[in-house]
Amino acid sequence: MIRRPPRSTPKPSSAASDVYKRQEQLGLVKPTPVQSMIIFKNARCGGEVVPHQDDTFLRTGPEKSTIGVWVALEKCTIENGCLRALPRSHLNGTRKRMFVNHDAEVRKVQFSNDGDGEEVEYNIEEFVPLTVDAGTLVFLHGENVHWSLANTSDKNRMAYSVHYVDSGKDSCVWLNDNWLQRPETFPFKCL
Repeated sequence: MIRRPPRSTPKPSSAASDVYKRQEQLGLVKPTPVQSMIIFKNARCGGEVVPHQDDTFLRTGPEKSTIGVWVALEKCTIENGCLRALPRSHLNGTRKRMFVNHDAEVRKVQFSNDGDGEEVEYNIEEFVPLTVDAGTLVFLHGENVHWSLANTSDKNRMAYSVHYVDSGKDSCVWLNDNWLQRPETFPFKCL
């Protein structure tokens, strides 16, 4: 069988444009990508990702603006370790924060508890499995708690994740003690 290309090919920027528009609907003035990654959950060996909040690792201040965009590159099922999210957890604030003193003689990663100082234990039964088809976009508030189990199936589960912050508000400043820093000559750029 011969598969011919479609008569009209979408512009390469159409997907980014759609993501940008959706983030504007979520309140971001200038969505700016700060981190991207491919998540490999290979068959029978892709490990568990523990419950976490993206805002623990990537933060603006004083107003928080982190949004995670998670794209399923393959079908995500319970068996192959789909993403799981805790409903309404974004309303409880960030429980833990990672920070780095980049000016110290020895760079040391530290964590602080933003909540009541206690480690949080989650009831995994309260998390909702996000079983989705390949190509599905999932938007995650930076304070939403999410995780995934190991892939115990015979099918891979790959995803692409991009974290955005708002660079269009004076109240959303990329913090100097975030682990991820860029030199002034190579700043983060808005879409």
